[in-house]
Amino acid sequence: KKPEGRRDGGDGAWGREERAEREDMVLQSILAPLARPLASWYRGQVGRELAKYGLRYDDLLDPLMNLVRTSTEKRGRLSSIPQTTLLTMHLSVPQDVAEALKRLPQKELDLRNQRLKRALDISQKHAELPLDLQARQTPWNFYLKPFVEQVEAENQERNSLGQSRPYDRTLP
Repeated sequence: KKPEGRRDGGDGAWGREERAEREDMVLQSILAPLARPLASWYRGQVGRELAKYGLRYDDLLDPLMNLVRTSTEKRGRLSSIPQTTLLTMHLSVPQDVAEALKRLPQKELDLRNQRLKRALDISQKHAELPLDLQARQTPWNFYLKPFVEQVEAENQERNSLGQSRPYDRTLP
């Protein structure tokens, strides 16, 4: 009888994990060269769609919902692909985005709100920005990302110390 957990590829848990790791590595080596041009094309498409409405990628982060955002710490299956080529995603905690928006300078917050209002207006009219304005848009200029990363780092540090979120009392 084989002991459970042997690394000989048997029925043990270690054998299944090792086999799954090998399969992931093979899959990654096959898909990585195909994913680079696809990721680059997709990033360009997203940038063009954002430019049509005059938005930046960080404008899509909603403080009330779990939305996907870029992060360097959780990279997904295709981790060998450079960060600049592939948008790697993970779910962001809504409280983190809300806290980051509170820390954002008022001028930047006003610009964000103006971009969102303009995009909503253009969308309702079934129109796009003029081409000269689309060319001046910078959809990949991140303004909220540093603040969200700072809040995430603080939360991670707080969790590693065994502390919960600080008590935040609000009066009605």
